[in-house]
Amino acid sequence: MRIALGQLESGADIRANLAAIDRFAAETARDGAALVAFPEYATYEKKKVDATFPAVAEPLDGSVCRELAAIARRHRIALVAGLVETSEEPGRAYNTLVAFGPDGGQL
Repeated sequence: MRIALGQLESGADIRANLAAIDRFAAETARDGAALVAFPEYATYEKKKVDATFPAVAEPLDGSVCRELAAIARRHRIALVAGLVETSEEPGRAYNTLVAFGPDGGQL
């Protein structure tokens, strides 16, 4: 199995980060990768963890995960990426890694 490691300089623009993930996934899929893994906070990152993290946090069935699933499905790869997940505690968020199979299903 060919594995690709996607290192990117994520920022606070979630849409731009997802677009970069999509571009890298497309490129590595063309090169034969079956699994593409991105780091923690791949979809949202700042130099300092602050109050914006809980503000942008989403559940695992939110729009960020739906887009990550679509990327995996579109390129027929398994994909792992970090995101900011909602927490039950107000003002807190989880640093979560999520994995999707080539069918877009969460693993």
